Order: sequence, then structure tokens, then C-alpha cells
Amino acid sequence: MHQSIGKILPSDHFSVIKHSSFTEEHYQALYQFYQPIIGVVATGLYLTLQHQFHPYQKKSHHQLMQTLNLPLDTIYEARQACEAIGLIKTYKKKIDHLSIYHYELKTPLTSHEFLKNDLLNQLLLHQIGHRKHQEMQESVSSIGFQQGKGELGDDISAAFPEVFNYSGASAGLTEVEVSKAETEATPVLENYPIDWKWLEKSLDDRMLPAKKILTDENNRLIRQMASLYQLTTTQLDKAIQWAITSDHELNRTEFKAACLDMVETLPKRLHLVDQREKLKQDDQDEKSQKELFIERMETISPKELLEDLSNGNQASQQDLKMIANVMDAQGIEPGVMNVLIHYVMLKTDMKLTRSYLEKIASHWARKNVKTVHQAMTLARSENNKYQQWDKKRSTYSRGKKNQDIVPDWFEKRKKKAPQKVTKSDQDINEILREFKK
Repeated sequence: MHQSIGKILPSDHFSVIKHSSFTEEHYQALYQFYQPIIGVVATGLYLTLQHQFHPYQKKSHHQLMQTLNLPLDTIYEARQACEAIGLIKTYKKKIDHLSIYHYELKTPLTSHEFLKNDLLNQLLLHQIGHRKHQEMQESVSSIGFQQGKGELGDDISAAFPEVFNYSGASAGLTEVEVSKAETEATPVLENYPIDWKWLEKSLDDRMLPAKKILTDENNRLIRQMASLYQLTTTQLDKAIQWAITSDHELNRTEFKAACLDMVETLPKRLHLVDQREKLKQDDQDEKSQKELFIERMETISPKELLEDLSNGNQASQQDLKMIANVMDAQGIEPGVMNVLIHYVMLKTDMKLTRSYLEKIASHWARKNVKTVHQAMTLARSENNKYQQWDKKRSTYSRGKKNQDIVPDWFEKRKKKAPQKVTKSDQDINEILREFKK
């Protein structure tokens, strides 16, 4: 059962509220910067609301489903992604037994404004990678609604951490105002719990100017990175210490890099949090083992999977780095990587062999494997081939180890004329036999 069921129905009405018209620069920013983060469906929903429906005119969600040719749960997820990134503000008002939704459309940031926004810029970096991100930065460096909010109903827009999450952690947070213009499309942030007094004291104890470092602009960046990476106050303190310059100022670029280092795993891209509500216990009992396994592979991180397969022991940094490198090099999705890790460890006596892992990952990348189901299907169909690869690898490794290593001085002795075997020669022969064993 999807979480939208019971919250929104096809018969529920909605209206669209717009602030200003689009420019060519807004279109460019939406497609180049927002779409890689929220996806094509959410982008299509936003543009459909922007152009296909007149302001204040009430329509049913059934009409929206027909226009987009999409089910309601997909539209609901797309709407939440737009809300979290700051493109839509949603208000809900109950009149008798009828629910009316007001979708307030925000104008996207321009390309320059987007890249100046630390949180959005960091999200884009995770999604498209350093090389493409640098190209986009270089390309960019060469662009009122009067009705009171209370009359619209309650603000039910999804907050940023509810939709986009890096570490998978969660916390019960309360919403606060973001110091941005009302019509500006920026993420709905939340007041992530940070002990600011403790941070100030930590800086003072180190004889560092806390007021100079913890400025309003820097505090906003710290709050953004804490919410994005789910960092504790202690982790933030370490990241701040790392990023302080010789002039006792906060290097914002180094601080963002340090926050990333605080996270133990380094996946290639930020992934959307699955917005589908967990099924009730009765429904879970009816699931097949295959469905449960697929759901587990889709929701768990590679780090958590390694720890589960190791009876809860902490995953080694060497294994995590190897997995991150393979994911980055082959473009492997986290869920697909989980299936690969599970398969390799089962086939190699719970050993995460780098060469075997890379060879199968390369094969899956060529096969364009993108989902857990595809990975499982290919692993079953190619199982015999993969086992042959493993046997060749094992035979090659054993062959190298079993090569006899004979000292040069002994080979020279063998080339000489035959001599009477002495007690010393017998001792040497015995030593060599033991060495070969």
C-alpha cells in the first residue's frame, strides 16, 4: 500500500498558484540542474502544472492523471520531490468531506543562483559526478501572490530530509523558516539538531575566534551539510577544524569535502529515499522470499550489507573503498552493487575478491544492468560462466603459489659432476623437500 493512499484521492480537487512567468534561463536551469536531482517525472509534473492548468481553476487529480498518463502514487512521489527541492509548496484545506489542494509553484533558481546555493550545488555534484559538474560550472561562468497563506489551508509540503537523504539516517525534526524569498525555489530545510553552544566552546578552547568562524552564512552552510549527511555535532566540529584557514576563516570548499569524509561510505551519487510506505505486517507475511530479498537489496546500503554478512562486525575501510571505486568506475547502482556483493561472497567462501568483483561488475555494466531484479536474473543465467571465471582465477593463483623456488646456489651444484652424497647433501635435500611442501 502506497503512503499516498488515504491522503490523496483521484476525486480530490486542486488549484495552481503561479508567481511569475518562465524565461529561457529558467527552462535551462530546470532541465540542466533540477532534473538530474528530482528526475524526469517530477520535472514533467512541474511543467504540466506550470503550463497546462490555469491559476485558481479547480481541477480533479483524476484529470491530472489523464494528462500525465501516470498513476496517482507516481504523481504523489513526483510532487514530494518537487516540494523537497523547493519547486512546489502544497497547502491542504478541508471543506466538509472534500479535500482541496493548492499547489503554489515557485520559480526555479537561475543557473548562477543554483550554483551559488551550497546545498543544491552539492546535491548536483553527487548526482552527476565531478567531471560533468566541472563542465557545467565552466559553461555557466562563460541568468506575487497576494492571498494569505492561512486561507489556503495547512502547509503539508514535504521537507528536504524526507525525500533526499545521503546516509539513510532519520530523525524527528521540526520545520523552521529558510532565509530566502517566498517565490524562490529552494529546498525545504529543517532545523537539524546542532549544539551551537558546544561548537562555540570547542572553538574557544582551541583559541579560535568563534564569532569570525560561525557567521550567519557559515552557520547556514553547516546546517545544510549536517542535514544532507546526517552528521552529529562532534562530526561537524571535526569538519570545521579541518577547514579552518591560517587566517582563522572557514574554507567552505574544504568544509564540504570534510563533511563528505565524515560519512563512512562514499557512493557515487546521492539517491532518492524510497517514499513508498512500508507494508503492514499482514502484507509483509504474504510476501515471497524473493520479494523480501529484492526489497532488502533496494533499501540497504552496501556498508550495511557487508556488516550483516559479517555478523554485525564493522566493515573494513579497504572493502568500502574497493566497493566505492567499482561503483564509480562501472556506474553500478547501490541496489545492484548489493546483489553483486552478496553473490561474490557466497561464491568465494565469504571473501570479497577484488578481481572477481570487478570482472562481474564490468560484465553487468556492459549488459546495462540497472535494477536489483535484472542483477538477480543475470546472476542466475550466467552462474556457470561466473563459476568458470572463479575457477580460472583460483587455479591461476594456486599455480603461482605452487611454483618451486630453488636457490641459485643449489642449481649450480646440480650442474657440477656427480659427487658422492654426503650427510650435508642429505640435509639439504631434506630442507628443500620441506620447503616445497
